[in-house]
Amino acid sequence: MRARISSDRNSISSEAFSFDGNIQHILVPNHPLLNFDQAITLSTWFKINAIPDRESFLLSHGSWQQRWKLSLTPTRQLRWTVNSLNGIKDLDSATELLPGTYHQVTATYDGSYMALYLDGELETVAPFTGKIRTTTLPMLFGQMWPDDAQYNFAGCWTKFESTTMHFLPIK
Repeated sequence: MRARISSDRNSISSEAFSFDGNIQHILVPNHPLLNFDQAITLSTWFKINAIPDRESFLLSHGSWQQRWKLSLTPTRQLRWTVNSLNGIKDLDSATELLPGTYHQVTATYDGSYMALYLDGELETVAPFTGKIRTTTLPMLFGQMWPDDAQYNFAGCWTKFESTTMHFLPIK
């Protein structure tokens, strides 16, 4: 089931998507253009409605098993995971997030480093190398795997951007 259209962080209607944490998600069919392997930067505003007792997925393209994902841990931290030809790496935010507040997150990987920013501040950075693996799976907003709602996200998304460019981590 598609996510519900809702208001964004500035109360502008029809500028965000709301996910119920159960069945709502957005599926973007896979395409060769989505399987870039050198670098990636993701950026969005999001709000958590509930903290589940399991990891929940804000965004997944093959998840950690095949490609990359951005998720929320049960300890209320963001987790950015990349699966490269050299292994799998997780970065967890230091900040514990509370429901009901919008945050801006940027996750980046440039083939040498991974970085995670929260509300414009560098949260964590770590060296990591290798080309990003590819997948045949669709890109999913609010869900880990197609047809599996077990790890769905409960909250809102607005202003999503993705690029194959990267930004240097500056602290």
